Amino acid sequence: MGVLTLTIVCHEAGVSKTVQFEPQTVVQDACRVIREKIGKNLYDQPENYGLLKVVDDNQAVVWMDKGRTLEYYLVRNGDTLEYRNKIRTLKVRTMDGGAVKTIQVDESQPVSQLMVTVCSKMGIANHDEYSLVRAGGLQNGKDFKQSNTSLNAQYPKESSGFMNTIGRKKEKKIQQLRAKLHTDEEIQWIDHAKTLREQGIPEDEELILRRKFFFSDTNVDTRDPVQLNL
Repeated sequence: MGVLTLTIVCHEAGVSKTVQFEPQTVVQDACRVIREKIGKNLYDQPENYGLLKVVDDNQAVVWMDKGRTLEYYLVRNGDTLEYRNKIRTLKVRTMDGGAVKTIQVDESQPVSQLMVTVCSKMGIANHDEYSLVRAGGLQNGKDFKQSNTSLNAQYPKESSGFMNTIGRKKEKKIQQLRAKLHTDEEIQWIDHAKTLREQGIPEDEELILRRKFFFSDTNVDTRDPVQLNL
């Protein structure tokens, strides 16, 4: 295979350049060459930048590992690569409706690695038991709570003894059935094996931190209201 003539796009610098590389060029070396050509318009550290492979629909999806070669990613003559800052913000909130935390993460890393940073910033040690959920995936949970609220209003505590007992039994039964139907399969868990960009998660989207795996309840700090509500 001959020399690759590639289009390198950098939106931050507002430039698009044609650069030639050997197929065996390591991504890290390619980044260095690109930086030399457009670096005067960039202000962050070079190590914070990387290359994205742009697919047919012009969406940059795959972060290229700096230790791999261009040919490893099947880069062909005429392809377009994006030179981009890997550091982005991630908005995270907890299930208890607490304040949204904005955390800086390296989006070239899979979510599994980001969880260490996220949980650390949220004050949680056992990061391997937690995951992130897209807010839209909890709609059923909201409906569940709203239904329970309506049911409580239908059978208030001040009701007469007999009807109050029937109401409580009926309420408990319905709650048990709803809880059985409302399983974790309905929740849109973020894939830990993929990056945020691969899953189409923009910087302005809020994700919800939630406990997914229960290896041991001894990992939960009972003095921490954040962990108790996840």
